[in-house]
Amino acid sequence: YASPVPLLAATLLSLLPSAFFLRHAAAVIFPAESVHSAELICRSPSLRGNAAGILWRLKYRVRFVIFCIVFCWAYFDMTLSSALAPAGMATVFSRLYNLLHYGQSEKLAATIVAATLIPALMLAALMAASKFLLSLSRTHG
Repeated sequence: YASPVPLLAATLLSLLPSAFFLRHAAAVIFPAESVHSAELICRSPSLRGNAAGILWRLKYRVRFVIFCIVFCWAYFDMTLSSALAPAGMATVFSRLYNLLHYGQSEKLAATIVAATLIPALMLAALMAASKFLLSLSRTHG
């Protein structure tokens, strides 16, 4: 109980089947042939800029959406985090649950805003940065 390793292992084992299912569903929706065609178009110097956008939509955006879904499942999980978190390391949602029961509304509002907006902003920044870096590497590479 002194380390977060059991919590990380349990979260990984609980989310791995769902993540594999989402990845397989994405492979069915966006076949490998269309992704391969977009990668071939990226090699053409005259079409490289447009192909980067197509490749983003077919391959990387789907992977990013899957990452966001699995991240949200892990981040908002209450059961495993309350049962397996180390004694000195309470998760955000365990604290929110306690604040809900003890009626501390000013702390509750601030914690809810911080707990939801900060990860959302981080994911949005990650998406923008990865899309920018992909287009930059495709146009100059």
